[in-house]
Parts: sequence; C-alpha cells; structure tokens
Amino acid sequence: MGKQNESNRIQSLPESERPRERLINKGAKSLSIVELFEIIISKGNSKRSVVNITHDILSEYSDLNELKNVAVKDLTKIKGIGIAKACQIVAMFELTTRLNLIEESLGTYIDYKAEDLFKLLNSYYSDKSKEHLIVISLDSRKRVSSIDVVSVGTINETIAHPREVFKTAIDNLASYIVIAHNHPSGDVQPSSEDLRLTRRLLDASYTIGIPIIDHLIVSEEGYMSMKDQNLLN
Repeated sequence: MGKQNESNRIQSLPESERPRERLINKGAKSLSIVELFEIIISKGNSKRSVVNITHDILSEYSDLNELKNVAVKDLTKIKGIGIAKACQIVAMFELTTRLNLIEESLGTYIDYKAEDLFKLLNSYYSDKSKEHLIVISLDSRKRVSSIDVVSVGTINETIAHPREVFKTAIDNLASYIVIAHNHPSGDVQPSSEDLRLTRRLLDASYTIGIPIIDHLIVSEEGYMSMKDQNLLN
C-alpha cells in the first residue's frame, strides 16, 4: 500500500498543485529540486513511478554536482531510466554547465592576459576527465561573444580539425579567437600533437583572416599560454 500511495502522490494532488502546473503558473523557481526532477523524468513505467525514479536518482547522487559528469551507462543502472531519458539528463546538466560559463563570460574584455581566460575557463575544466577543446570567439573590441566546445577527445589527446574550429568562429562572426584545451593529467606543457594542431590552426587562420590570439592549455595545476611562450610565431 505504501508503494502505491507513493506512486499516486502526484496524481492525487489538486491539478493546480502538481509540479508541471505550478511551473507554468508560478515559474520554475517555485519548485523544489525533487519537483524539477519529476518534470524532467516526466513519466515512469508499469513498474516504477516518476516519484520512485526521482527518489532513486537523488539518493544515488545526493551531491548534484556528481551529475555534471555522470555517464549515460551509470544512469541506466537506475531502474526506470532508459537510454533516452539518461541522455536527456546528461544533456541537461552539460547545457547548464555551458550556459553558466557563457553567462559569466559574455562581454568580458580580453586585453589580452592569459590569466583572464584561465579564470573564465577554470570552473568549466575543473572536473573534466577528457580533453575538451574550446573556441572563445571575440568581437572587434576583443570582448567575449561566445564560448563553444568544438571537440571532446580522450584522457590525453584532443581530436579536432581546423574546419570545426573556424566554422564555429565564422558562425559567431568572430573577429578574433582564442583556443583552449585541458590536460586532465595536470601537466600543462604542450605535447607534440598540441603543437602540430596549433600550427594547422594558425595556417588556417591566415587563410580565413580570423587571427588566433592565443592557445591556452589548462589543468588543475594552472595554465600555459602559447602566446606567452612565443609558440604562435
């Protein structure tokens, strides 16, 4: 009986007090974390209700920060979470992380100091276990107009092509760009592959006409600026 009551909790509420209706009428800020998750999960199945599934997720990941890096395969271990729903949850947390980064950064004037960009990017990179290559697009006054992840590599290699980098820059109407990627190992010294990639990007930038101001390598230990090390000449 207890499980049945729990499963029917949302249906038993007056319609105006159900999470979805409250979100529509009062806004998302009026909902608790549990209610927000119940909306994301949307529906259960014949064996597990939305309430049951939400409870299991929040019990397994009581620290919501863990969900920023959770893998689809881990979420599907929770009964009632299939691949499609797990992908939605992973995508939602990744989108939130990127939006927070962009919100903090838009309009920031880059004069240019590598330390400025390190401060912008450090929070994004702090919990990444794979290499992520980011393009920071700047307007004609060298203000940040967009920050985009264009490639996710492996634990020790960034896989990227100039085409992807400059398509992003062109789409953002960038006058300048800064490239950044992380080294999860903690060593910020560029690998031979990092230098080869940088050279290919520089060659493309000369042809396309969008200068690369810097290529930053970031880790928990700090950062390395290829501009400061005269590696962009």
